[in-house]
Amino acid sequence: MGGVEFIGRVVSNRMQKTVVVAVSYVVWVPKYKVYQKRVARHKARDESQASVIGDIVRIRKSRKFSREVSYSVVDTLRKAHVYDPAAAAALVAARDAARADLVASAGTAAAATAASGAGQAGQLEGAGFAASGVAASGAAARADPWVAEAARRLDASAARLAALRELYEKEVGPGVPLSGAVLAVANSGPGGTGSVRGKAAAADAAEGLTGQTQARADKQ
Repeated sequence: MGGVEFIGRVVSNRMQKTVVVAVSYVVWVPKYKVYQKRVARHKARDESQASVIGDIVRIRKSRKFSREVSYSVVDTLRKAHVYDPAAAAALVAARDAARADLVASAGTAAAATAASGAGQAGQLEGAGFAASGVAASGAAARADPWVAEAARRLDASAARLAALRELYEKEVGPGVPLSGAVLAVANSGPGGTGSVRGKAAAADAAEGLTGQTQARADKQ
């Protein structure tokens, strides 16, 4: 027996052998020239009472089962994910078993690797080499590029710092302490240590510090 069919989502199954199915559709609104989404709710007969909230079902127009029920559920297209304690326990048990198998296989592989490494170490010792020395040299070879780059950068920084200290001693004087103010003035933008303004500013800052020190000594 044919009839009008709709596909919708079950939104309620609280009634006995009856579910509420929400069917979404769109209509054209000429006034605003847009499509508007609407939802129609149909009560459908579910003889098996197997539908749960969230299922996607197909309903078909049928005889009236009651004053409001005139559809019947003919097919379940997609089941909703509902928590099942038995299924969850079986899933956890399967996951634990797989994890135990993975750990066991990893332990077997590690043991095989250790055995092969011991055999290679014995061969190296028989040939006159020390396994620890070979391993250390391999580690050093792997880390050598990074160590060399770090050492090069440290040497370059030390050289730049030494040149900067020498330049400050030439401009300010060896007996003047290099305070934060002097360093800030000497390193600031256009008035840096390579310019005339920078040299004058550094000298003025040094004279100011010397004057402050002399004033403190006079007060004492």
